[in-house]
Amino acid sequence: MNAEDATKKHRRPLLILGGLVLLMLGVLAYMLLFHDGPPPDDAHLMPTWSERGGNANPLAVFCRTLQASSIKHWEKLPYELRDLDEKSTPEARKFVAAHSSEIEAFESLMLTDPGTWQWPDAADMAIYKTPYSDGGASECRTLSVVLRSKALQLSEDGKAEEAIALCLKMARWGDGVYGAEGNTLHLLDSGSIHYGALHTFGKVLQAGGPTPAMLRDASLQLRTLKGPETEQYKRALKVNYARMKDFTGKLSSKDLQYIGNLPRALRFLAPRYFKRNQTLTTRVQLDAPLISALDQGWTSACSALDAREAKVAAMYAPKTLACLMDPNFIGKSSLFYEMGLPKTRQLWSRRDALTLQLALRLHELERGHLPATLDALVPTYLPAVPVDVITGTPFLWNAKLQALYTVGKNGKDDGGRIDEERIERGLDWGVKYLWNPASNSQPAAP
Repeated sequence: MNAEDATKKHRRPLLILGGLVLLMLGVLAYMLLFHDGPPPDDAHLMPTWSERGGNANPLAVFCRTLQASSIKHWEKLPYELRDLDEKSTPEARKFVAAHSSEIEAFESLMLTDPGTWQWPDAADMAIYKTPYSDGGASECRTLSVVLRSKALQLSEDGKAEEAIALCLKMARWGDGVYGAEGNTLHLLDSGSIHYGALHTFGKVLQAGGPTPAMLRDASLQLRTLKGPETEQYKRALKVNYARMKDFTGKLSSKDLQYIGNLPRALRFLAPRYFKRNQTLTTRVQLDAPLISALDQGWTSACSALDAREAKVAAMYAPKTLACLMDPNFIGKSSLFYEMGLPKTRQLWSRRDALTLQLALRLHELERGHLPATLDALVPTYLPAVPVDVITGTPFLWNAKLQALYTVGKNGKDDGGRIDEERIERGLDWGVKYLWNPASNSQPAAP
């Protein structure tokens, strides 16, 4: 064997190894750029729909009425005039007066059975249409602002009883649309209506005028509100998944270029980094534990949501170059965050805190002082101290700070250290007492 043959013999293993390496790189490139996995087993995440009359049900008819009206022109008002629900101004009175027909439509809706309500086109999975429409949900939010402005005007005009009645009717409206079938964006709209009504109710109470009889009646009505329920939230999650499944099946190469944070020069690669089946499988893996936790109650659901959001945050953490090693980078950049549940606690806290505010006020008006503990309100003013549905612990009262609260994320009683502007930032979660006891120590007329 000459030297040339010996060299070739020694090179042969290296050439074979190099070929294998190239083959593996080719397979890896194929897996990275082209291969998608099997579709997920998602039958348990597909929503079912009740028979509520489709788009002929009262809420759908109401939404179409609002869409055909000029209520949306609120968005065209100068920015400084949009806070109609914060104070009574000549501009606010003029805008409210111009929408009396929409207010009449609201009154008619409230005469119907909320159990028959369903959001327009709720079962339609096509979430992006031209022109875009949310089925009247945005108009409902705008009308709620107009109604809250009207409540403030009634209060300013000395019509406290009418103002309170309107606030409570708005709260029942929000309660009703919680039960209307839709997605989590609809739940957010419902929460906005409900929370706004209770916020304005607090302002009306603070403005003065309600008698103890009015306060007792309002307390009874508040306690009849159901608020968001776990089954409604489960349905909304399923609707969101079904819509995402429909949406991802219609994405074009151009659409994909605007998802994620690829630099402009690399956007042409976006279609290669989107795997629909992998995306849906990831969504199933994120949603399934949360839906199971909802069967166990809000406390378990909130813990599951924290775990879910931590996983989503980890998906978004890698920088661009690291993301390019993920074959489904664009798919994972789809909207996986869940917005509806974090608002639930804030809404429940507002409702229960207002119920306690009324009981504290009645105690103060009739006995001349605030109680040292909330237990003193039972049974004369409340059947029991409300329990926070998230933590399962009773509401607490710091008489010195005049703070109503529940324990925060750390699960400890920190003595009422709350943040009224953003509830979730406080060590405890709650609100301050609405009235200054020093100026309201004398009992009012019944």
